Amino acid sequence: RLEAAVHRADDGTKTKVELKKGRDHYLNLTDDAAHVVEFYAPWCPHCQHYKWEYVEIAEEVQRRSITPVQFTAVSCDVYSAICATYKINGFPTILGWKIGDSQTQRGIEMNAEENIDPDTVGEMLELDMAHEAVKLFDWDIEGEEEKQAMMEKLAKQGHAAAVKKLSW
Repeated sequence: RLEAAVHRADDGTKTKVELKKGRDHYLNLTDDAAHVVEFYAPWCPHCQHYKWEYVEIAEEVQRRSITPVQFTAVSCDVYSAICATYKINGFPTILGWKIGDSQTQRGIEMNAEENIDPDTVGEMLELDMAHEAVKLFDWDIEGEEEKQAMMEKLAKQGHAAAVKKLSW
């Protein structure tokens, strides 16, 4: 028998959390996406502080990830059986599952050693992540004349490098 609950996020969106009934209670994770789950307690001050950081990490990973990835938060006060199944002993605990990993396994503990960031999530779950744009030059150019002079200088440097390369 399957039991379902709906959690309303702060932005008004709804997330359906399905629970599998039986001896153990597991999250119903899809096989076509990686998953990151924050297990928290509403009364925990660390969880309240970490909540916004988790949301920011989720937004950036979902924006940059080429691999599908889903983020979920599970209240251990509401879903204590799930938290017991995954042996959640402290809050917040962040677990991750790679695409195709079994929901019956505990998952990768992502915040055991250090604070996580989007790149750490990508590495731990083997996600294909797009890199952030890198600013190669930090010029403080004022006006079109200065910009044009800089572009001409770069063009000359590029031409000189190409000629040198041809002479090898």
